[in-house]
Amino acid sequence: MLSHSFLCGNSTSITELIIFRFIQGLGGGALLVTSQTIIIETYPPEKRAMGQAIYVIGVIVGPTLGPPLGGYIVDHFSWPYIFYINIPVGIIATLLTLQFIRSPKYAEKRSVNEVDWIGIFFIDGCCGFTPVYFGKRTGRRLVQQQADHYFNRYNHIGFLLFYLAPDGV
Repeated sequence: MLSHSFLCGNSTSITELIIFRFIQGLGGGALLVTSQTIIIETYPPEKRAMGQAIYVIGVIVGPTLGPPLGGYIVDHFSWPYIFYINIPVGIIATLLTLQFIRSPKYAEKRSVNEVDWIGIFFIDGCCGFTPVYFGKRTGRRLVQQQADHYFNRYNHIGFLLFYLAPDGV
């Protein structure tokens, strides 16, 4: 991600900037999931809420302070510096992560038989089809109306089974 931030700052055309920002966004999307995993694996169960709260503070403060800081940097320096500012911050974050975050024992992972496949199926059914359902509602042709009916019914059944299923099923 740091290298792509550098490449965004050094881009010479809008096409290069869009490509490098796209690649940078892929890394940023993976970073969100990774950070949540680190919080869950690092904090004991009784302190996970505190870890999530600290994470959420960063999620809220970043988009709040980012645009004014970016505007200040563009006005007083130049636009590439809004990308270059990520490099020292990213290096410091990497060094702190290497220093303080310990990798959990992955040898103690659950076996395939212990995974809640039914729960994964219902979460996918409840959450995975919702964007498709709302996306299908834009048109009103017969095929789309039938797809709406199917996805709507599937979502309701999935939600019911998801919330009524006992733990450990």
